[in-house]
Amino acid sequence: MIEFFTIPAQTLHSATIILVHGLGDSGHGLKQLATTPPSSNPLSWGTVNSFSHMRSSPKRAITANSGRQMPAWYDVRSFSPPAADDEAQMLESLAWLEGLIDNEVAAGIALQRIVVGGFSQGGTMSLLLALVSKLRVRGVAVLSGRLPLRDAQGGYSRAKELSVPQAASTPIFWGHGKADAVLTYTLALTSIEYLTSEIGVPPSTGGTTGLTFNAYEELGHSISSQEIDDLVAWLQNIVP
Repeated sequence: MIEFFTIPAQTLHSATIILVHGLGDSGHGLKQLATTPPSSNPLSWGTVNSFSHMRSSPKRAITANSGRQMPAWYDVRSFSPPAADDEAQMLESLAWLEGLIDNEVAAGIALQRIVVGGFSQGGTMSLLLALVSKLRVRGVAVLSGRLPLRDAQGGYSRAKELSVPQAASTPIFWGHGKADAVLTYTLALTSIEYLTSEIGVPPSTGGTTGLTFNAYEELGHSISSQEIDDLVAWLQNIVP
């Protein structure tokens, strides 16, 4: 069973942000994004009248870590060279995320007031939601993630094959460090090129549509304060 915890809205609950953690972490690893005081981090949601869920994945055997069990949304078969993704596990985790979104809709929050985002594996899962789910959330945020459904040759034909027609219209925020040694900046650029050229996601022109990409010069596989500021600005633009 997937666990999650909730940080209540400071004002009227009119929107929901679902945060999805990375490999080996838990929802608590993203708690600071929602609990830092508003003066330094509006992601405490007071300014966007929202409410955030932090998801915690089940433990899985990770092939690249000698089969060691750890929290993960899908197996990692090899870190280097990259291996094919476990499509079945990715789609299983996607179904769990969709279930949480369905619960929010049942509670009265419109799909167009829900944003899903995450770090590393969580960012990859958020992007998978945007590409293949029939649930059209307001937007997704990818922090140090990559394109999902990679094949053994490093291609993404399944991502294109499974993507729904509405995928190109979902606003995407993507933040990535140029010094990331886990999911490299080159991998991010390859993912973004595929999104724009093969799936048809347009680059943002500063409005509320398209792909907004921000690169951070000295950032490794982590989240920076500048990235949080950029994410907040994007959120306040698409979920006023």
